[in-house]
Amino acid sequence: MIKKLKNAFISIFIILILSSCGYNTFNYFFPANDVERRIKGFTELQDIEITEPQYDVLVLTDIHFESFVKDFDQKGFFQYLDKNPNFKFCLILGDVVNLGTESEYQQYKKFTDRIQNEYNIPVFTSIGNHDLYHNGWEFWKKYVYPYVTLYRFKTENFSWYCIDTGTGNIGKTQYELLSDYMLKDDNKKVVFTHYPIFNDKFIFEMQDSTEVNLLFSLFAKSKTKLILNGHVHESLSHENQYFTEKSVSSLLHDNAIGIIHVDEEKETISFEELSYE
Repeated sequence: MIKKLKNAFISIFIILILSSCGYNTFNYFFPANDVERRIKGFTELQDIEITEPQYDVLVLTDIHFESFVKDFDQKGFFQYLDKNPNFKFCLILGDVVNLGTESEYQQYKKFTDRIQNEYNIPVFTSIGNHDLYHNGWEFWKKYVYPYVTLYRFKTENFSWYCIDTGTGNIGKTQYELLSDYMLKDDNKKVVFTHYPIFNDKFIFEMQDSTEVNLLFSLFAKSKTKLILNGHVHESLSHENQYFTEKSVSSLLHDNAIGIIHVDEEKETISFEELSYE
């Protein structure tokens, strides 16, 4: 009996270790680049000019192209866009591929090209842990605009920051760059990334408490209003007096999309999640 319990415990432990979106554990077998190697500087993208004072932004996450579990329902997704084509841009929160292979990245590029070319919706992507498997960083730099993982663009009264949490941390270089740019930027801010920072989900959020505390202080001081992430494949929310963090459900598993409602005149922002089925 004791031996059976021991074997069961070991089996459960191994399953947790190998779970697809666990504590970045699959990278023990498929090494990813360290975040310090990915961050070479801060990239400033061209501002997005939007004439309407109120508009919506599309949010997607965890598509996992070539997943072992199921295929992404592209037909249903594009039918939704046919009926709702007026998003001004799209944020995708990482894990766009499953094992970091070039064929997966080619499928992702084809998908984002269609969003941009057929619907005129620019796409901005943050990197996830799956995107780094099999040294997928090399393909990220080839296929995923803007080919870096730390960047910013602006609309009239908001600044939109993509930060790299693809290996579950941010590192010294990225924090220093982020802090410098955010504290000099007087706009209200939206941050989009992959790992939850403040949402408590066992081992599925950022684990370095020092980094988490530093980010809390930075976001509070820099007028950050909304933080978006994926990774956990479910909808979670954290709110405090300074900002709201939303973890978004998976597009692959839940047909989930997020919508950010922006009012540039009132400088307000809100978020909702729905399924396109």
